[in-house]
Amino acid sequence: MTTRIEHVLGTLAQRHAPALLNQPMQGDARWRAMANGLARQGILVLMAEVGAANHPNQDPLVNQWIALYGELYYAFAQALFPSFTGVDAVYADNQLPPMVVITGECVPVIRVLAGYAVPYIARRQGTMPSDAELRGVLVYMLDELEASDLPRVRYENLVQTSMDILRRLCDQPMRQITLTNFSRPVFGEEPAQPQPPATIPDQPKQSEDETPLFSTDIPVFFERKPRQKTGRKPPLLDLPDRD
Repeated sequence: MTTRIEHVLGTLAQRHAPALLNQPMQGDARWRAMANGLARQGILVLMAEVGAANHPNQDPLVNQWIALYGELYYAFAQALFPSFTGVDAVYADNQLPPMVVITGECVPVIRVLAGYAVPYIARRQGTMPSDAELRGVLVYMLDELEASDLPRVRYENLVQTSMDILRRLCDQPMRQITLTNFSRPVFGEEPAQPQPPATIPDQPKQSEDETPLFSTDIPVFFERKPRQKTGRKPPLLDLPDRD
């Protein structure tokens, strides 16, 4: 499993941030450093276990999970950086547990998702976190984005919307495995992050010609609908073709 994670993150780093490959660390510390570094480039790598490896309804569950992250990204980007709301998502490969790569135009939002939302969801999944705790996490995120000058009503609307999304993410029937660390302690002294599951072995290796990373025939999770001039939020951008 670690070999697979390192391969996906290493391939992304080679394309987008080659300096990350020079990390002196080894093992888990190395791939966590790469995942954190990629988030600073606007690339968020997510991973989750969906019950048994042959779960019959895996794709809809993954779609729902990723769509919620898309909603959270859009809520922050639209409120704070409305010119940079574009985001797309693809499977990193065809293996299990699913790994998904989210790429957003608004790098600061991707960074706070990676540094707060993702590890928080992994820590609180399957629970009913309090409003006070959810608000506290969001205040950290908004502080890092320097959102204090946002009009009070818009600030509160963003917090309430995001609290609802975080709560729904905690309630998803998946075991999320965070590849990124908290940007700063949220629960005091942080315990070790959840490790990749040992119950699902690495899949047989396939040649790059058979399963290229970011193959365009991998499903896109966000709905593709014509843009309409209504009060509803616009659809997320289509996935661009990748070489």
